[in-house]
Amino acid sequence: MRKEERIEALKRYDAAMTVYGEKLPGDGLQELPSNGDAIRNKHCMFRLSNILFSDEFALRFCRTATRAELDGNLINERSLFWDDVQAAFVDESPDNHERNMLELNDDNFFSGIDPKMAKKGHSAKKLFAMWKEVNKNYVNAEAKFVSSRQNENDFRNFVSGRGDVLYLRKWLLMRQYSHRLLYYFMDSALT
Repeated sequence: MRKEERIEALKRYDAAMTVYGEKLPGDGLQELPSNGDAIRNKHCMFRLSNILFSDEFALRFCRTATRAELDGNLINERSLFWDDVQAAFVDESPDNHERNMLELNDDNFFSGIDPKMAKKGHSAKKLFAMWKEVNKNYVNAEAKFVSSRQNENDFRNFVSGRGDVLYLRKWLLMRQYSHRLLYYFMDSALT
């Protein structure tokens, strides 16, 4: 960009700042697509994981469905559980609340992640879809990790750069779910 173009761009930016009261798209405003659901950012899945594995929700999450309910597609984003998750997700908690903290921040893999910066306008349907996505990615990474013939001991090498998948793994290990419960939880919990 030439100097004149840069100056012109900065003038337009200053004019826009004056008109819009110093709030421009990307400056912290909730950007809503036509369906009214917020566009997710890199922090959203971490906040959702914090909520799902919190003392308030973890056991309830693990018990949200029987095999028959899952097979009959009776569990979905309209479940009361997901309404409660959505209410917790949009709640403006203090900065030091567990929902806003990077609970397992022992790894530079999570640098730049701040759950309190998550977009708060997600519906229960969107949060359910986000869970299904990270769950699917976790199951795929776990399958590669277990079947690896490279004697690879580090799960992070199988997450395809997805910090949310590694964070989910760390939550599962921290909660120390038994293998049987972990299998049920990941294989069937709302997939």
